[in-house]
Amino acid sequence: MPRLGAHLSIAGGLPRAVDRAEASGCQALQIFTKSAGQWRARDLPPEARVQPAEISSRGLTFETLSEFKEFAEREFLVTKLRENGWNISRTAEVIQTPRSNLYKKIEHHKINRESDA
Repeated sequence: MPRLGAHLSIAGGLPRAVDRAEASGCQALQIFTKSAGQWRARDLPPEARVQPAEISSRGLTFETLSEFKEFAEREFLVTKLRENGWNISRTAEVIQTPRSNLYKKIEHHKINRESDA
């Protein structure tokens, strides 16, 4: 019987959820912003408020899950760095990753405080 969907953890943030989806062979990913058992949901941050029609106009077309994962991880990191005043130690602690890992990801994604501020 074909698998129609899977519920995967988002523990550790969006980049880890994308990794889990990719490892499970998923071709699509849906993120729920609240538990079905809750009455109230937090508002989405402005950077997450994208209407489907805007995706093409922004040039956010991805051929593969890996391309989307790279994009999502970079956006996540820049957002967290901004929220923490570009303090690497504090950001690493907040996203629960070793500081050395964060430095590698910043270099990999070519994140720059001046151009991404």
